[in-house]
Amino acid sequence: MYWEAELVLILFLTNFLLQKIQEILKLVVTCRYLAARKEYNDILSALEGPEVSAAVSEAVKSHLDRDETVQTMLKRAALIERSIHFVDTSDDWILGADMFGIQTHYRKCEDDENAIVVKIEGKLDDLPLFEQMAVLHEIDLYKEWAPFCTSSVMVDKIGNAELFG
Repeated sequence: MYWEAELVLILFLTNFLLQKIQEILKLVVTCRYLAARKEYNDILSALEGPEVSAAVSEAVKSHLDRDETVQTMLKRAALIERSIHFVDTSDDWILGADMFGIQTHYRKCEDDENAIVVKIEGKLDDLPLFEQMAVLHEIDLYKEWAPFCTSSVMVDKIGNAELFG
């Protein structure tokens, strides 16, 4: 009788994990990294339950730690989270352009000496987020508005939210 209950629990857990992993993959394909991280955290929470053996928990965690898609998702979710909560009160921004009520500032990147950080500020009335994001998506046009950018070309499009220029 005990082994039957154990088997049912294992089947339930396996089904739960498969559904969560499939959901993570769907979310990653559509670049919804924060939602995918929530599903990942649900998996970790389920593995901490008293009904899950330490061996099963460690095996699943080990697999997730080695999975390239999961690790990429976690890195991107962390970057998005960092960007969402970005607050910079430093005075080292340099004005690169001021046109149409939009100011573009830049400064050296603290993490990479070969990169710059660009900050764009301004009020955009009656301009939906989709159109704003479309501007950022058009790498070929960066030379028209980004500081120090004299040429811009899209080199590769990895996904809807991953462009290399």
